[in-house]
Formats: sequence, C-alpha cells, structure tokens
Amino acid sequence: MKMNLGEFLDRLSIHLHKAEKIGPDSYKEFIFYAQELLLEVEVNDFNKLIKTFRELYKVNGQIWKLESDIRLKKEKQLGIEEVGKRAIAIRNFNNKRITIQNEFIEEFGGHKNPNVNYWKKLKKITKKEK
Repeated sequence: MKMNLGEFLDRLSIHLHKAEKIGPDSYKEFIFYAQELLLEVEVNDFNKLIKTFRELYKVNGQIWKLESDIRLKKEKQLGIEEVGKRAIAIRNFNNKRITIQNEFIEEFGGHKNPNVNYWKKLKKITKKEK
C-alpha cells in the first residue's frame, strides 16, 4: 500500500459509493481495495478502522450528492450562485475528510495530509497582512 491508511480508508469509501451508484463493474475496484486493506491491518485496529471508514463514507456521500448535478453537466440549470454554494460546501467537506484521516493517522501513524483547513490558514495570513 503506497498511501497512508487514512487515505486508503477514504479511497475505499469512495469506491463503495461508486459501486452503489454506478453498478457492478465498480464493485471490482471496491473489492480490490478491501482485500488490500485486510492484508495491511492488524485485528486490534478494526474498531477504530470501521468507525473511521463510516465517517469517511458519510462525508464522501455528502460530497457525491453535491457533485452529482455538476458531474451530469447541469451547471446552467443550477445557476452560478448554486454552483458557488456547492463548491464552498464541497471544500468544507473535503476539509472534514482530511481531518478525519489525520485524526486516524495520529493514532496509527503515517504521513498526515497538510491540506486540512487550508482556507482557514489563508484567511489568518490575509488578516495579518491588513
């Protein structure tokens, strides 16, 4: 496994959403990732692993819903204001995803994703410059 376990759980939850929404061919990817995960994780990690997977699955489901109309090229029907609102919501959910991954990594080790709360950090820097 070339990515850290938090990223891996995130990827696995995304593949489950794809499998549920796109169809049977996507299950092959999900099963592949699930098998890889089972080979890498010790049994005593499973409670935290399952909790983290469920949290990531929920957040990725919210992102999927927000992106679905955009993915189907319905931006004109949504209007620029709605697309903007969705983009901000997606950014916030992505920050939540990264936070969940990093909290998991703190406990189990690995490389944290430095992008969490990028926009909050940028706002702090901008305020200091004023």
